This record gives sequence, C-alpha cells and structure tokens, in this order.
Amino acid sequence: MGKKKEVFLDDSGFDKERLQKFFNEFQLESPRACAILTCAYLDNLLNELLRRRLVEDKELFKKIDGMTFEQRIDLCYLSGSLSKEEKEDLHLLRKIRNDFAHDININNFKKSDIRAKCEKLWIPKFLGKRAPGFIGIDLITRRAEVHGLARG
Repeated sequence: MGKKKEVFLDDSGFDKERLQKFFNEFQLESPRACAILTCAYLDNLLNELLRRRLVEDKELFKKIDGMTFEQRIDLCYLSGSLSKEEKEDLHLLRKIRNDFAHDININNFKKSDIRAKCEKLWIPKFLGKRAPGFIGIDLITRRAEVHGLARG
C-alpha cells in the first residue's frame, strides 16, 4: 500500500481567482450543468497538473490532451499527484457527471443513485481537517447542498 499523498490542487501554482470566477458563474447553473461543468473544470485541472509534473514533450502532451477524464484521473494517481481517496472521489464525480449527461430523467442531486454517490464522497468529510489551500472536488457537493442534498 502506497503512502497517502495530499498534493492535489494545493496552493502551488494554482489560480484561485480562476476558481472563484468559475464558482461564481457556476452558482446560477442547473444541477445537470453543475455536474457536467464541474467535471470539465476538474478535467482541465488534471491536464494542467500532468503538464506541470511530467517532462515537457510537445508530441506526448498531445496524447494527454486526447485522454479522457477517467484516463487523466488514473494517470494523476499513478504519478503520485492524487491520493487514493482523491482518485476515488474524482471517479465518483465522473460517474455523477455521466449519469446527468446520459439520463434525461435525472435533473437533481436528490435522485437516489446520485444521492448515494454524493454521500460516498470522501473529500467533503475531510475538508475541515485539511489545509485551507485545498480546492476543487468540493464544488459539486456545495452545489448539491444548494439543491437540497445535505452532506454527511
């Protein structure tokens, strides 16, 4: 079992103004848009994280650009940039995004399968214990609260 890492989306090189702008815009969105846009935002952050952590190679970076969100999550985990819990939460968020994107009947976070996935998220339970520089995964759960889903 590997050593637990807590380096994802910390203060090193992260643009907090960009996050604040995104979060302000995101407050007005529907739950469906929230799930989809949050994952798109996190996917972009993972791409940037990989580019900062890996040797610069323009040709190989094209492959990173062509990766799916799932592949980027796994590569960030394998590179030591994500803890196991962060990887698992990102995969849960990816599944929530897919549920909203592919099932027209899902329109809020109260739907039982969406609620169950949100309740499994580890990061919201851990945020109070973490250094204040942590940001990112909490976005979708904050929006879920706005729509009536309490965190556990």
